[in-house]
Amino acid sequence: MTKPLAPGAHEADKPFRRLEPEDVWPVLDTMYNIVPADDISPPIPSFIPAVETSDKTLIQSVNRALDILEILAKQPDALRLQDITAGCGLNSSTCHHLLNTLVFRGYVNRRDDNRTYQLGTRLLELAYNYSGPFDLVSESLPELRRLSHELGVTLLLAAFSGSNLTIITRQEPPDNQPMKIIEDISAAAHATAVGKVMLAWLPEPKIARVVADQGLTPFTAKTIGSLATLVESLRQIRRHGFALEDEEFLPGLSGLACALRGDSGEVLGAIGCILPTEEAINTRLQKLQRALSESAALISRRFGHRSERRAASL
Repeated sequence: MTKPLAPGAHEADKPFRRLEPEDVWPVLDTMYNIVPADDISPPIPSFIPAVETSDKTLIQSVNRALDILEILAKQPDALRLQDITAGCGLNSSTCHHLLNTLVFRGYVNRRDDNRTYQLGTRLLELAYNYSGPFDLVSESLPELRRLSHELGVTLLLAAFSGSNLTIITRQEPPDNQPMKIIEDISAAAHATAVGKVMLAWLPEPKIARVVADQGLTPFTAKTIGSLATLVESLRQIRRHGFALEDEEFLPGLSGLACALRGDSGEVLGAIGCILPTEEAINTRLQKLQRALSESAALISRRFGHRSERRAASL
């Protein structure tokens, strides 16, 4: 794994400035509308107790494990063991054993305090690898392949599962050496272009939840290390419509990303590219930004999004 900075290394001590969208496009006269949080986040339903069945062809332990997953899926916050047992009607011991199995397989995450649980990324990976007619992967993959070939960079499709950031799929350019990238970016939303561009379009409570759950780990000397700096970076991303990654997750690695959004403006995921920092010159980044923005808009339209543009005002 990427190692965090040594103790005592603080953002305030840095003599440099990380690359931001305004460095690529100093003047921009349009921006994406921000969708009100109430339009994005529907009410969370209450627990529905599990219903026992007398059907002898069903496997009881599997049925109970699915009950646990459904309970976790209905709540945005991590739940305690007693909350889960109350929802599924199991005793604590049985529920704890089932949770341990689900944690082992990646379907559930156990929080650091070892007392609360939330959905893991494995369910999201399975869902996004299902080739349904409106599946995000199947709608995005042709664009990722085209861009990877045309631009000669590694393309990523990413999404959130709760507060965990996940790379759903990636496309490498032909005849190129694959880019070094760590697949586990669950706690790196603040340090990656795909993570930051999704954070920028989330309602404030969801941004706060991601930061509270994952923290602001200093992966490199350039990683955003304070909430105030993150908020300013997200403001720029909303203004310009894309996010940059400037050696914030891995030294020598840069990136650019655009959000994918649904019919009501909700964040579905993000497409992004990664490239060596030495290649991240302004003209190259401008070309990548145009191509990614066009593809992100095309994919978003397939999910019903109609972006309205208006003059930027700060």
